[in-house]
Amino acid sequence: MQAEFNEAQVAFAELILECQLIELDVLQAWIDHLDVAPSDMGEALIQAGLLKEYELINGLSRSLGLSLASEIELEMYAVPHPLIPRELCIELLFIPLSDQSKSPFPIAISNPLDEVGLNYISEVLGGLELKVSLSAPAHLRHEIDACYGNEEEWKAYQAQQMNEQVHDGSLADANSDAFIEPAEQNIDQLGHQLSNGMNRPSSLPDWSSLANGDQGIEAFKYILEQG
Repeated sequence: MQAEFNEAQVAFAELILECQLIELDVLQAWIDHLDVAPSDMGEALIQAGLLKEYELINGLSRSLGLSLASEIELEMYAVPHPLIPRELCIELLFIPLSDQSKSPFPIAISNPLDEVGLNYISEVLGGLELKVSLSAPAHLRHEIDACYGNEEEWKAYQAQQMNEQVHDGSLADANSDAFIEPAEQNIDQLGHQLSNGMNRPSSLPDWSSLANGDQGIEAFKYILEQG
């Protein structure tokens, strides 16, 4: 079964070909061996040894006219934001660079061509304009863990926040003395409740599925053929 690509991945592939960061036949051969499309194409190509991180990030930065967020800058400015859950950072591979909700809101991301993802981040932040910087996938993953903790730590934090809300009466009767001690099997459900609508709405595409018409893999094949 051939891998399926979303619009953001197609746009990314087109750009790295235009920037001459990878040869067409090399990219095509790599794609032909994929059973599942990677969540981040740039990261996967780097791990496969087909792209160098420095060349990729600098090439995209020059082509798109975006500033680079270096590893040092991420360490200085990356922070968890109360409206942005860890799961969303992992899915779109980005990190907030402010804990305030002011426009323009700064973020660092690995694929700035993901317009659907960027629009959703803005929506989560109440429609704030985004100030987008580019950063290396490995640096972003490191900072997500540094800011939000690993997956287990994040779930424990979500459960703690739920307990505090219940204890404070925000999710229960203000006069109640009840305190919920969540079982481990309920942590995922608590995390979903805490997200409070921050999960992807049904109008957003499944990242792993093909788009219809001239999008998805058919568009990607067309791009390669035109190259």
